[in-house]
Amino acid sequence: MSESVERAFDALVAAVNQKSHELARQIAQAAAKEEFEKVTALSRKWKLVEDFKPKISRLAAEWRDLVVQASPGRDETESRAMWSPLTPRDAYVVPILEAVSERGVAPVAHVLDLVYKKMAGVLHPGDLEPIPSNPRMPRWRKYAQRCRLELVHRGLIRADSPKGLWEITDEGRAFLRTSKEGVEPLRPET
Repeated sequence: MSESVERAFDALVAAVNQKSHELARQIAQAAAKEEFEKVTALSRKWKLVEDFKPKISRLAAEWRDLVVQASPGRDETESRAMWSPLTPRDAYVVPILEAVSERGVAPVAHVLDLVYKKMAGVLHPGDLEPIPSNPRMPRWRKYAQRCRLELVHRGLIRADSPKGLWEITDEGRAFLRTSKEGVEPLRPET
């Protein structure tokens, strides 16, 4: 039950992030056409979506707390990871795209090493703890891999790259440029 609720929260976050990205893309298109009234209206919608993200995070945290309280027999490490703050998955987007774009196509291990270097000052202690199913894999690494799947679904990372390689798309490069120019459709929650 708890895992299915966690997956539901992940799906909700992904859907909200996708809507945010879609609105940011529409804002950029309207700005390029100098449709400033449309930019204003879309920006208001984008802000509402962005303001909704912390609410989801709080609900997910409440759920995790509830699960920990209801499961006194849980392993201490697993319980600690459930209530330890974790870096939001959105925070992985730009570092992943930057790491992949350095080469255009890069081996997974190389990308993840670069992502870790780029995020070392951002990751929380809970991110560094191992996942329960693989004590040798830190949680941040699993989150980065899940984030990559999200980026594939959004068309920012190629889905048809050879196994073990991540490849950025033209849309991924454009998204990266846009995020560096100050429009951050997938900004990390604060």
